[in-house]
Parts: sequence; C-alpha cells; structure tokens
Amino acid sequence: MANPETVKNFKDLLLKTDQIMKAQKKINPRFDLEISSSLPQAIKDKNVPKIELYLATLKATLKDIENSLDDTRSALMELGEMERDDEEFVSAHLQDLDKLTTKITDAQSSLTKQFQQGKKFQEQAEKALAGLHNTVDKAYQELAELTKWVNDENKELKDTFHKSDQIATKAQAAFDARDAKALADAKKAMNDLGIIGIAVIFKSHEDQLKDFISKIAGSGFDADDVAQLKKGAQDALSDHVAAKVYLEQMGKQEKLVQDFKLEPINVKKALDTLDLDSKVESKLAKALVGTRSAMEKNLDALAKELKLKTNGKQMLAALEKAGLI
Repeated sequence: MANPETVKNFKDLLLKTDQIMKAQKKINPRFDLEISSSLPQAIKDKNVPKIELYLATLKATLKDIENSLDDTRSALMELGEMERDDEEFVSAHLQDLDKLTTKITDAQSSLTKQFQQGKKFQEQAEKALAGLHNTVDKAYQELAELTKWVNDENKELKDTFHKSDQIATKAQAAFDARDAKALADAKKAMNDLGIIGIAVIFKSHEDQLKDFISKIAGSGFDADDVAQLKKGAQDALSDHVAAKVYLEQMGKQEKLVQDFKLEPINVKKALDTLDLDSKVESKLAKALVGTRSAMEKNLDALAKELKLKTNGKQMLAALEKAGLI
C-alpha cells in the first residue's frame, strides 16, 4: 500500500508542475511575441513612452520568470526527496515521474534562456532611456531596486549554501561508507539546487551594478547626487561581492559531490594484501561489495569460515592502509 505522505506529496507536486506550466503559457506569448519584437523596435525608433512601456512589462515578466525558476528548483528538490524516501512508489509510478521530470527540466531550461535574453533586453532598454530621458529620480529608483535585489539575493545565497553544505557532508559520508544509493541521492539533491541558474542571476546583478556606477559617473547630475548615488551603488556592490564567497563555495561543493565515484575493489590485490590463497578469490570478491559496514560483516564471516586469526574490522583496515578502499 502506498505511503499516504508520498501520495500527498505527489499530488502537491502535480499541482506545482501545473502551476509552472500555466506560468509558461502566460510568460511565453508575452516574452516571445510582444517583448522580443516590440522592445527592440521601440529602442530603434527612440520612442521613449514605448520603451518605458515594454521595459515595465519586461521587468514584470522577469519577476515571473524568476518565480517560475524558483518553482522548478523546489519541484526538482521535492521530486528528489520523494525518490529517496519511497522507492516502492517511484518504481510503481516511474513513467508518470519521468514525464513530470521532463516537464519540469524543460521548463527550467526554457525559463533560463528567457531570463538571460530578458536581462540583455533590459540592459539595452535602460541604456537607451539613459540617453533619451535621464533623470535623477529614476537613478535613485533604480538604485533602490538594485539594492533590494542584492539583499534578497544574499539571503537566498546563504540559505542555498547551507543546504549544499549539508548535502556535501552527506555525500562525503556516503562515499566513505561506500554507500552507492546514498551517494547517488546526494548527487541528485545537489543538482536539484540549480546552482548554475543561481550563478547566472548573480552575474547579471553584478554587471548591472557596475554599469549603473559607470552611467552615474557620466550622467552630468549635480555633484552631490552623483556622489550619493555612486556611494549607494558601491555599497551594494561591496555587499554583493562579499556574498560571492557563498557561490564559490557552492561551486566547489557541487564539484566535490559530482566527482565522488565508487570504484570496484581490486580483488587480486586484496588477496595479496590479506595474504589469502587465490582459491578464495571468488569468496573475497563477494565479500567486498556494498557499504563499508556490509563489507566488514562479510569479511568477519569469511575470516571465521577460513579460521583466520583476524576479523572483518582488521581486514578492512588493512585494505584501507593499502589504498584499496
């Protein structure tokens, strides 16, 4: 009988996936048919009201895209937890889960591309407006928006870093214990964090802050306004750069986890290390499988069977010293 909690989680995941699909139906025509054609044309025509109109639409759409990207990341994390916690349910609903995974990952890929293209459109539109309609009030509004982005992003980075740190710790423990399933779960959980997508968004904010500082320097505003705006942007950039350490550490943790590989133990070398007769090679091969604790129990049994003056723990230690584990 299916675990009621898993069934509930699966239904919730279906609802979240449906929400992602509905969001895409709203985002795609607005972005692909309206913004992608109308905003570049407005910039080309130097039409300030239309640039402002489609830029406002673009910013709202980018927020929708960011929210949907967050939904895809959380959906993949929930899917990963379901796969780890209830293998029986996963096996029984494999095709449904496969379709669900495809929908979510396809949406994530499409949204990431739209976000990257949208940020380019935003940069082009804001640059055009700066030359056509540059005002101090707009500069302060832009600074406030950039500062809020940095503060929100820093909080998200810290939260995600703590999650990746916990996953890396579990992966290391799984690797040390030679627990293949736990290691595979950790790798998937790390992948589900969407660190690459987070890095794309982080880089875009850094570029915007630097562009803002350069724009203000040559704006021709009153000296006091220039000084205040530049200081505000520099402070935001400093906070942003300081948070980069979280992103760098997450990148290292992701590489660490994905690089973990459990290689088969060289049984012939193990025979030599343990000074065993080649006749027991097949028995030793069967003993040296599974987790570390399982191998210790297997070696214990083998030692008793062969009436050796040692035990599984000592044999495992000898193999580890020889660099075979």
